[in-house]
Amino acid sequence: MKTQSRGLSRRGFLETTVASSALAGFNILHAAHAGNADPIKVGLIGCGRRGSGAAVDVLKAADNVKLTALCDLREEPIEELRSALQNNKQVADGFAVAPDHCFTGLDGYKQMMKTDCDIILICSPIYFHPIHLDEAIEAGKHVFMEKAAAVDAPGCRQVIATGEKARARKLNIAVGSQRRHQATYIETIKRIHDGAIGDIVAANIWWCGGGSARVYPPKPPEMSDVEYQIRTWYRWRWTCGDHIVEQHCHNLDVILWVLGTNPVEARGMGSQLRRPFGDCYDNFAVEYVFPNEVYVHSMCRQIDNCWNKIGEWVVGTKGTCDPSGTIRSGGKTWKSEADGSKPYIQEHTDLIAAVRGEAPYLNEAENIARSTLMAIMGRTSAYTGQRVTWDQVMKMEEKYGPKELAYVANPVPPPPIPPSPMPR
Repeated sequence: MKTQSRGLSRRGFLETTVASSALAGFNILHAAHAGNADPIKVGLIGCGRRGSGAAVDVLKAADNVKLTALCDLREEPIEELRSALQNNKQVADGFAVAPDHCFTGLDGYKQMMKTDCDIILICSPIYFHPIHLDEAIEAGKHVFMEKAAAVDAPGCRQVIATGEKARARKLNIAVGSQRRHQATYIETIKRIHDGAIGDIVAANIWWCGGGSARVYPPKPPEMSDVEYQIRTWYRWRWTCGDHIVEQHCHNLDVILWVLGTNPVEARGMGSQLRRPFGDCYDNFAVEYVFPNEVYVHSMCRQIDNCWNKIGEWVVGTKGTCDPSGTIRSGGKTWKSEADGSKPYIQEHTDLIAAVRGEAPYLNEAENIARSTLMAIMGRTSAYTGQRVTWDQVMKMEEKYGPKELAYVANPVPPPPIPPSPMPR
């Protein structure tokens, strides 16, 4: 299949593919660097469930890594994480957070940037990702940033610009698209690029699961809307970007990796059927059109007690492929025998190796921005009932979030119902 990039260079795609291939054989158990006397110091922004997992993963990823700073909006998640790590025998030796390296509040991250951390883990709600990433690069830090890039198109463009700033300063950026660090995906997609299934003609991607019935405590009367929405950030468009952005971007990222180019157009639909509160949809179906009339059908859903499916399927002129490790062509089936069992650790292993100069320079900012922009295309089409092009989303100026980032009132309208005007 012939491909041509639209709007963004293929440098990020090619660079990360080459880097991932080089890192594919980099064994977690030997990532170490045992001879280096200087530890890698890590700071974590966001001490909730996602950040807690990242803290454990980074401490398992290589030898001589120390978690030295924590930041969250409140003290309670910090204290809970401190206790959990100190009592986790697998990683307790890597916990080295002094009380004066615990920071709270909406601007607590600024204090963390003044510490001697080498790597900052950004695991805050997605609205904050562009802000925290830019601050970290300005402070001369390497970064691991959870997906997605941002909640809106201007935020994605900011991430791309910050990524270029990091490149100029030789600061590494890894993101939470762990499939790009998973050996089975790396091996299989390389075979696709080498022509194992011929020219790609179509693909399907799914992230269909539960989650609609998750219960959150009601907002206390004394708590502001903004604080409550940040605490329950999975349920609000301005904090998470909706689940097509927050979650489905994993599958979208795989397709962009496979195809190596951006979609031309998105035609989507969706709705909120089962969510008990919040302004996010709980289902999307989007048809993405790529160059050469390659069609990608995307479905994502968060409704309990329905059929579930998570994955990708690619159809070529010579065969079909599950990019996680299976190719069927010419009546034969090939399965990857690579060890892809620990991608959440491997992504940190690869970043640390790059920081230590033991692996190629790593910068995934553009990749995660592209997959997030693809999600925003589909989201916008579903919200408005209109076709949305890549060129439109690249120029989109609509910004999510309150006018004032403070603990103030922030009433949220109901979920959008199409047809509605395209955002500016």
